[in-house]
Amino acid sequence: LVWNGFVQNRTALDNGRWNFTVGFNYGQNDPVSGAVRKSGIIPNASVVFNATPELAVYGSYSTSFNPVDPNLQNSEGVRGTFDPTLGTNYEVGAKYDLLNRRMSFAVALFQNQIDNALVASDTFLNGERFYIPAGTRRARGAEATGEFYIRQDLHVSAGVGYTEAIYKGFPSGTAANSSPIPNSWAEKTPRWSYNVYTRYDRREGYLKGFGAGFGLAWQGKRIGSNAARTFRNPDPLVLPSFTKVDAALFYKLNKHVNFAWNIDNLLDEVIFVNASVGSNIEIAAPRTMTFRTSFNF
Repeated sequence: LVWNGFVQNRTALDNGRWNFTVGFNYGQNDPVSGAVRKSGIIPNASVVFNATPELAVYGSYSTSFNPVDPNLQNSEGVRGTFDPTLGTNYEVGAKYDLLNRRMSFAVALFQNQIDNALVASDTFLNGERFYIPAGTRRARGAEATGEFYIRQDLHVSAGVGYTEAIYKGFPSGTAANSSPIPNSWAEKTPRWSYNVYTRYDRREGYLKGFGAGFGLAWQGKRIGSNAARTFRNPDPLVLPSFTKVDAALFYKLNKHVNFAWNIDNLLDEVIFVNASVGSNIEIAAPRTMTFRTSFNF
């Protein structure tokens, strides 16, 4: 049984120029067997300052509590022994609107940190992988996004992100050769990623109601889910970068009926989504076409 409760308040001052949010959360995990896991008080807070009608600046702080799956076993084959993961997140950013809100830009700097993180072993015990305490996993990075209405019926959005995700060091009581190397790269996290999307809606005249969309997303190389770099396994499986292209056509017959034809992975690229070892690789779906119709009451 996992339950939680929270209380939160938002206050606006100076005719909405300043907006403050403060909240407190409490969570608890009551397992079938073993110790009860309690989160304690989990606070969160944020502030938004509308400096001008076009410029807003914000900052936020939040914490989290996440019980670990009790079915995971440790290196001795014992289950239900891992402490909950505790997270802390800091973020600051700004958003700026231009051209009567036809164009907007946003930037953000963030740090996420998880204590009591776990990594999967590169060997098996009792026919299953076991898990190893990995100490603290920290991610720092920056994101930038932009939106632009080139015309009333043509919208373009794009974003780019950089993330530095590392393990900070050995947790106490863990064998050094099985733990992530200090400052080694965390799994499943690319350094760079970007995306571009555009959508066109025909709103009047000939072919009114028709539209089209096109999107491109790219992710850099990243370590698979077979755990981080350790002294015993300093060269885990690294997944290659990929580019995914999607497209869509749609038609709004009237205010009730819509049709859409979506094409995912338009170029039919082989995309490695995740992997633990070279013989256990998850691959994204090939080119997939879907026709949908919907009726709105």
